Amino acid sequence: MASSNETGPSDGPSEKSSAEFGVSSNARSSRTSAPNGTVAVVPEQKMRYTRNTTGCLTCRIRKVRCDETKPDCVRCTSTGRKCDGYPPPQVRVSKKRSSKSPGSSSPSSPLALLWSVEECRGFAYFQTRTATALSGRFLSPFWNSLVLQAAHNEPAVLQALITVAQFHERLEIGGVDGIGQFEGLQQAAVRNYSKALSMARELQSVANPDATLIACVLFVCIELMQNNYNGAYMHAKHGLRILEQLQARQPFSSSSPASDARKLLVQMFRNILNQAFFIYELFGRGRRDLLTPLVDTPPTDFMTLDQAHEALQRIGLLIQRSRRIGGGAGSHDVHCALLRQWQASTARLIAGLPSAEAKRAATILQLQAMALSTMNDAFLNGDAAFEAATPTFEAIVAGAAELLESEDRTQRPSQEVNLSFEAGLIGPLYYTAMKCRALRVRLHALLVLGLAPRQEGIWSASMAAGIATRFVKVEMEELGGELLGDVSSGGWVSQGGLTMAVGAPRAYERAIRMKIGRKCDGGMMREEVITW
Repeated sequence: MASSNETGPSDGPSEKSSAEFGVSSNARSSRTSAPNGTVAVVPEQKMRYTRNTTGCLTCRIRKVRCDETKPDCVRCTSTGRKCDGYPPPQVRVSKKRSSKSPGSSSPSSPLALLWSVEECRGFAYFQTRTATALSGRFLSPFWNSLVLQAAHNEPAVLQALITVAQFHERLEIGGVDGIGQFEGLQQAAVRNYSKALSMARELQSVANPDATLIACVLFVCIELMQNNYNGAYMHAKHGLRILEQLQARQPFSSSSPASDARKLLVQMFRNILNQAFFIYELFGRGRRDLLTPLVDTPPTDFMTLDQAHEALQRIGLLIQRSRRIGGGAGSHDVHCALLRQWQASTARLIAGLPSAEAKRAATILQLQAMALSTMNDAFLNGDAAFEAATPTFEAIVAGAAELLESEDRTQRPSQEVNLSFEAGLIGPLYYTAMKCRALRVRLHALLVLGLAPRQEGIWSASMAAGIATRFVKVEMEELGGELLGDVSSGGWVSQGGLTMAVGAPRAYERAIRMKIGRKCDGGMMREEVITW
């Protein structure tokens, strides 16, 4: 009789290796003693492997166990591999899609659909990297929650989200990891963008306006990543028209019982409008049709940094509306009072902020408020307001320089490409370089602008610096001096009717056409091309 612990040769893995690779322990063959004393051989069962469904995509493709460290697993990084991130929870991976119409918006969630590897990877990249980068310095439920939820329920939003992630990764790579990978991401992003646009056209805006608005914001982001300001403007305008239609049917205010999604969307479009406010002169006066009725009175007191951020956006839109309708001295005084109340509340808030990073974010809001205050004065008093605002412009440049210097000593919160959808320092610095009448302050603003983050919402730092530098130089030449030469009147310069018209750059082009001339010359303008 064979010993009870005797085992014959087996092709199956040992118990240790079975546990290590997730093989069920009953998958091994064994021998048992039959009643007649013979040895009965139990047929070997087919080995069953427990598939790891929570590991990163790279480890799953390699069929190795992932340690699931986030955002990049150690198993990949320790061997020099690029971790492709993690798929969304409860989503099955397949190379085939459901036969269900991609543009339909049925109550059933696309979680029931089969996402491709590319879709899982794009979703994971957006969730772990892109959403954080786009949020900037402030908490953003829009990027970190609403967009992700909508991607589960609307294929058009999913494709747009994947496109944003792929363009973001392309910007991060910048060709460093090989031209093949760079071009591959570019081609995939363009392909998915075309698919997202096609799906979005099939959306019924009336039946599902929130999904359409989310897609519009993602499309704006995609166009800005390609330097296509015209395309971004068209998508933003389309989204604002939808909001206006919704507003006409059911007026919206901060106290109205609107859905959380609608409130986040209104905040996002307010953000876009306020950034456009700083850049209007680049695109001409005809584009003030972006202004919508999404304006209501901001709170005079707030408890959080995000509330301060939203309140400043509302003040900016009030000033913008006043500029359009010619509000006069009465509106100017109201806006001045709102800005003073905002500054006082923000000062109290900063005193209680727990972290240095939160205080830096509050400082950026204060610099934006200074620029808004100068704009408000200029709408009433014209160019004379810019001469009186020299101390304010000096404070803007000094504050921005100090903030950027402090971040260089630590670690900047943004991604390597400094990509954010939130307004930051570029707008106030650009406005200072364009409008300040003191040459030394303008030159300092241009210097600091070169240190600013690469992209903030609709703002490209290099584009803004290129335009402002050329405009300052032209002003100096018009006065008969050089850019770095002495300026008459104790260092002051006067625009003297000098006007500028700038065309939006085309996609993938780092050049812009600018026309400069004087009103007294009968409207004659000379055209130049600025590159950056």
